[in-house]
Amino acid sequence: MGIRGLTSALRPFAAYSKLADSVVVDGPAFAYHVFLACRLESRVSTALQDLSYTALGLAAIRWLDSLQSCGSQVAAVYFDGYLPKSKADVRLQRLVNNSATSNSYFLATKSGIWCDGDTRPRSRRASRSSRIPVPAFTVPSILEALRTSERYGHLTHVVPGEADCFCADHVRREGGAILTSDSDLFLYDLGQDGSVVFLSDLDIKPEDSESPSVLTYSQRALCETWSLEPGQQGILSLAFEIQRDPHRKIAYWASQSKTKQSANANPAEYADFISEYIKGSDPSLMIQEHLRFLDPRVSEFILSQTKDLEIASTGPEQVSKPAGPVFYLPLLLDRWDHESAWGPSTWIRQLAYSLCPTTPPVSPTVTEYRRTMSCKSNGQAIELLSEREMTETAHRLVNSCRTLVNKTAESPYLRWALFCLNQEITHASEEGKGSLVTEVLQKATKSKNRLNPGDWNAVHLTAQIQGTLYSLRMLHQVLQCQGGPLVGTCLPQVPAAELLECLSTLPSIKDFPGLTDSANLFTQLHPRGLEELLVTASLSRSVSAEETAASRPESALRLSPRLKRAVVCHRCDFGPRPTSVAKVTWLTIFSSLQGETSVKILTSVREKDVFIIQSGSPTINDTIMELLIMISACKGGSATKITAVLPYFPYSRQSKKKSHRGAITARMLSNLLGVAGVKHVITVDLHASQMQGFFKCPVDNLHAEPLIARWIRHNVPNWREAVVVSKNAGGTKRVTSLADALKLNFGMVTTDRKRGGAGMTHSMILNQLEGLEPLEPAAIRIARNSFAEPRTPTPQTARIRRSRLQTSDQGSSQRAGGLQVQTNGQVGDASPCSSSVAVEDHADTPAEAQTESQTEGNDYNDQRAREVTHGRLVQGHIVPDDFPSPATSAADTTIPDEDPMAQSQASSYFSPDGHALGGSGEAEASSDEEEDKLQDPKIEHMITLVGDVRNRTVLIIDDMIDKSGSWIAAAETVVKRGFAKKVYCIATHGVFGGDALEQMQKCECIDAIVVTNSYPISEEAARNAPKLTVLDLSFLLSEAIRRSHYGESISPLFQHIRD
Repeated sequence: MGIRGLTSALRPFAAYSKLADSVVVDGPAFAYHVFLACRLESRVSTALQDLSYTALGLAAIRWLDSLQSCGSQVAAVYFDGYLPKSKADVRLQRLVNNSATSNSYFLATKSGIWCDGDTRPRSRRASRSSRIPVPAFTVPSILEALRTSERYGHLTHVVPGEADCFCADHVRREGGAILTSDSDLFLYDLGQDGSVVFLSDLDIKPEDSESPSVLTYSQRALCETWSLEPGQQGILSLAFEIQRDPHRKIAYWASQSKTKQSANANPAEYADFISEYIKGSDPSLMIQEHLRFLDPRVSEFILSQTKDLEIASTGPEQVSKPAGPVFYLPLLLDRWDHESAWGPSTWIRQLAYSLCPTTPPVSPTVTEYRRTMSCKSNGQAIELLSEREMTETAHRLVNSCRTLVNKTAESPYLRWALFCLNQEITHASEEGKGSLVTEVLQKATKSKNRLNPGDWNAVHLTAQIQGTLYSLRMLHQVLQCQGGPLVGTCLPQVPAAELLECLSTLPSIKDFPGLTDSANLFTQLHPRGLEELLVTASLSRSVSAEETAASRPESALRLSPRLKRAVVCHRCDFGPRPTSVAKVTWLTIFSSLQGETSVKILTSVREKDVFIIQSGSPTINDTIMELLIMISACKGGSATKITAVLPYFPYSRQSKKKSHRGAITARMLSNLLGVAGVKHVITVDLHASQMQGFFKCPVDNLHAEPLIARWIRHNVPNWREAVVVSKNAGGTKRVTSLADALKLNFGMVTTDRKRGGAGMTHSMILNQLEGLEPLEPAAIRIARNSFAEPRTPTPQTARIRRSRLQTSDQGSSQRAGGLQVQTNGQVGDASPCSSSVAVEDHADTPAEAQTESQTEGNDYNDQRAREVTHGRLVQGHIVPDDFPSPATSAADTTIPDEDPMAQSQASSYFSPDGHALGGSGEAEASSDEEEDKLQDPKIEHMITLVGDVRNRTVLIIDDMIDKSGSWIAAAETVVKRGFAKKVYCIATHGVFGGDALEQMQKCECIDAIVVTNSYPISEEAARNAPKLTVLDLSFLLSEAIRRSHYGESISPLFQHIRD
């Protein structure tokens, strides 16, 4: 990287001679030399006039062709593949200097980059061009051009070290001259005939046919002139004197170096100085197979992770900050008042870094240096992904590539430009910021989709596209190294083959967009899928487009972060009719200082079929108001039909009165939607199916059951042996439907909110009402229908006035009043904490039926008895049978102890017909108040499991997960009482109120949590819940929209498709 004053000191003693027949080229120096020569020749005065990467590559090849036409043969071109850590401070200083140049250029042209004419003198142009930042990919673009060249491809190498030592070693062994701009090369051992020629001294013209005469620096000649020690040692001693005292004359330095005055006085410093130059390259590792296709910066990062390949780490390896892996990103030309243009593609590089594990692991993070104005900067810490996160991120990338890249345009650049714009919109949404794409596009619509390339928003957008493309290139190169000596084998869960296939169409660097290319970007993209891209925007903007059909649907979108990227996807493709393409219309949503919301539609919806997609969210009231205002705006815009697509219907749990003076809020909301102008509603898994009757318009209540069933078949081991369980009596219909679809057994968990603990341990009186026929309890009926063999029903004509349950201390296998108690372990144990079921013995039953009943009663291992299990629930958790009863039981809080009949009736397991096992008259999920009571330490509940789950996988199913109490209670019951092997909690809507997700993640009895993306879940919450799996509803919704628009039946969406 040069010694200050060395070149000027040696220049008077260099001699002109013909260029050597064989030359070795210092690749990085050559790339910058070609770039500066092109900039000077083209009279570049602004960044808009810089040559494209294609032109730079062609210029480099022409330069080498001209050199060879003069009679000098290019022996090799070496590029840095690894720089030692001792150069970290120098590199950071260089980054600071380049950042300062970029920042100054931005501030000087903040109003826009001006593309001037050709009226200025050349000298002024050159002066101004020196202040223009160097394009970010100058070196890799020229390297790529040389690699793909037939003449120079086999001569171009990325080496595992600094190019300097490899150039010097080549000349020392083979002879010839080194072409460079770095004076450091003169300090290496060049052998007897080796020499150095600076590129700035070499003026080659295409018409030259003879080797040019050029100023040549020879170690041997200089040592002879000043009587220095021959070879490298004499030059090193002289350079050390120049470095220590750069203001002296050459005669003084030569006299001092003869006796090595400074070297002897400072031996440690001298040893550090020369250590960088005396170690040569290792020929056995000079050319690594996997370095043939790596960019220098990627090669450096990979080799820094592989300790045994750090063969060129010459010089003292100082411990620099940060101690972990470091990546110096190229400096993009972007806005300095915005986030770095590398931001939207961070997650892609994060995946690439994670696929290059350190050996041994050093740090859980990788430090990125993007742009900085201080050498004290600590860079940007990028956390490495876990195995699960790597798998999820890789699948996310594969899905994005297949959706966006493979469907649009025939040009690789346009396909991937669409992908890059998608990443910017998604990143802006996740960060809660406005999208630059929609902002630039809104401005472009005013000028027929053309952009002003000098506008800094357009410049920043171009930089973001370049940054995303290069991040993908980094990932592609890392994947190509998988299984080789540089990078280990990829995890089996990571779809490496699919990623490689998707990334194989990436454009080369020469096809990266330049600033001037942004002018027509949207004009080229528009017919190739730009409208589909805008599905991913969080805050919408206008899209102006030529109509492709006279009548087509409009979709106004405001979605959750997970669902919004995909809904009109599969993908706003309203085929099969190719002449009718969906148009995605975006709205500008304003919020005043007073909190009022207003909507402006920036494109016509007249006579259009409009679908407004809006789901529930944590800010539910804002969501509803935005929805109503959007509907009203479209109605005022003369839309033909407005369909509200609500993946999660807000206030769906308030579908009935909870108190005498309560409101049926769900019905009120349905009325509001009708008044606003909705003609059709599409939703998913309403909490109560009767809510469809609240609307005066058609309602399509889609089901996520086929999607969930498919996930179970693909992801649950031994799913055919699983049991589907409802966590309350109200969910049995939903559970039995899924169980029938998968042909599985099912069960149920119920919580008796009125069973007490204290005072009820030794007695239980069967609840029978005068004059009623004794009917079989619902729980036993369910267990028998699901698990027991069918039998011919026996008529029951007897009336039991009163039955008494015998206590455990009265002996086993005894009858009391015609009633026998059967338990899992002891007959006659009527303790409420024991697993038991009471079976009546009817006096007037026919003899053959009575014999059969008695036979069953005598066998305490009866099928039904083993399928009904009780447990005690205190503060939401299962407790042992000997756990002390709470101070106050549920019975104590509702029924006086001194009324044993009333207490017995309230606590009876066998509820009167028409009542749910949970005590509710409507067999629905427990309310929020009941969930809160589960956590009350003073109240004990009885929880009952109906069904055999021993050593089986249990799938607990419901429509939503809001509070965690009942889910955790059900999971603990099936594990601790039913001895289940594994528990999956599955629901359509993952509302996760409060800390529900955190509590379920902590529960040891829950192995997995599965929901859909109908409701937004924060990225942080999802990252902190490894058990969580989110299923995608986009295909279901998009297909429902398509079928609704064309008047097709939606019945196929309810069918289970076998894979």
